[in-house]
Amino acid sequence: LLCSPPRKWDIIDLLKRPNRCHEASCLPLLAERGVPYAEALLYLYRSVGAHERVLSNLVEDRCVGGANSEGWTKDQFHHWKADYLRSLWHSNNTSETKLVLTSHQGDPPLVSLLKADPILGLKVLSPNDTAKSMNVDPVGGLGFTIKVVVHVLKDVIPKQSTASGSGPIPLTAPNGLALDYLEAL
Repeated sequence: LLCSPPRKWDIIDLLKRPNRCHEASCLPLLAERGVPYAEALLYLYRSVGAHERVLSNLVEDRCVGGANSEGWTKDQFHHWKADYLRSLWHSNNTSETKLVLTSHQGDPPLVSLLKADPILGLKVLSPNDTAKSMNVDPVGGLGFTIKVVVHVLKDVIPKQSTASGSGPIPLTAPNGLALDYLEAL
């Protein structure tokens, strides 16, 4: 961490893979580096299975840098969040799946993503092609019925500027997200 020049990408690459990093030792070093090291901190938590800590830190204010920052852009943040939520949703682990639709700080993580970028949010829930070939439920969401997911989606109203769906019903229409989800199944 204290290398010159900084080796942020090497650290992120190390934490993405199975590793033996000691969380208690690495945490303060990454946290003190601020927004530019938010991704590394999230991968540290993820690598030790601390998914609730990932989600509590996966907040735009903590991860997106300003114009002159080395942090994520909003678009990068939303893509990372969508990929992460999708991995939890399709994990075949009930406790991980529940985290996607459980409130942490305000809206559940999926709901906040759907409001910011409904197309990315719907991709979290979309059927998993890999699972089909392995005879695993391709819909994901272990412990959740389609009816429960539809109930959550029908109450979400995405921001107007981000909701240009490709279907005949706009995503901002009442029940638009729920209908798009059902069509994808």
